[in-house]
Amino acid sequence: MLLDINHPFIQDLVFEVTDPFANTVRLWQLNCGGNDSLNITFEDGAPPIVCADPTVGTYEPFAPLAPFEGIAANGDWTITLADFFATDAGFLNSWTIEICTNTVTPLSNESF
Repeated sequence: MLLDINHPFIQDLVFEVTDPFANTVRLWQLNCGGNDSLNITFEDGAPPIVCADPTVGTYEPFAPLAPFEGIAANGDWTITLADFFATDAGFLNSWTIEICTNTVTPLSNESF
């Protein structure tokens, strides 16, 4: 999951992603006080967030992405962004989600 956001105070933000089956994972929760903007790839097993200005890199999400393992990728995926401070604004420049699946092809025992 990649998020690219311009915002003057990223510590005001909370991000969540929800799969088509209503499993929700919180990716970011009020991190990085005093820093602006981010371009982060969230990945289980990655290191903890290192705050910078902007915060850039591959980091572990606030909660594990494990609820998404083994589910079908088809359907609507939703990202929720919340800003908990009234007098500033930001922009979601882009977000992407990479879904990896294992496709199993059954073997045939027919003779030719």
